[in-house]
Amino acid sequence: MKYNIYFLCFLFFFTISGCNQQKAESTNSELTSDSTQVHSENNERSLKVFVFMNGDISSDGKIVSLEQLDSEFKYLSNDKGIVFYSRENIEGDGPEESMKVIDLVAKYELPVQFYTDSTFKEIFN
Repeated sequence: MKYNIYFLCFLFFFTISGCNQQKAESTNSELTSDSTQVHSENNERSLKVFVFMNGDISSDGKIVSLEQLDSEFKYLSNDKGIVFYSRENIEGDGPEESMKVIDLVAKYELPVQFYTDSTFKEIFN
C-alpha cells in the first residue's frame, strides 16, 4: 500500500511537470530501435524502463543495474529526453526497485510517461 501512495504521488507530479515541458503525445507514437530511442513525433530522446516483480530493471529491453540506469538517465537528461516507465503489477505494490527508479527520474528531473505494461502501447490513466 505504501508503494501505491508513492507511485500515485509521483505519477501526479510527473504528469503535471511533463505537461509543462513537452507537447502532448499520441498513444500510438512510433519509436526507433536505438539504445536511447528517438521519439518520432518531436525528435525527443526516450528510454523505455520496465521493472519486474523480482526487482530486475529493463532499459530498452536490456536488464541493467541501478548504477547503469543512473548513467543512462544522466545522458538522457543532457539530451532533454523522456522516460517511458512501466512495471509489473501496476495496480498493486511493486518491488522496492520501482521506487528507486522513480527516485532516479526525480534526481535528473526527467519527464516521464507511465504505461500499463511492458509493451509501452497503452498509457496509464
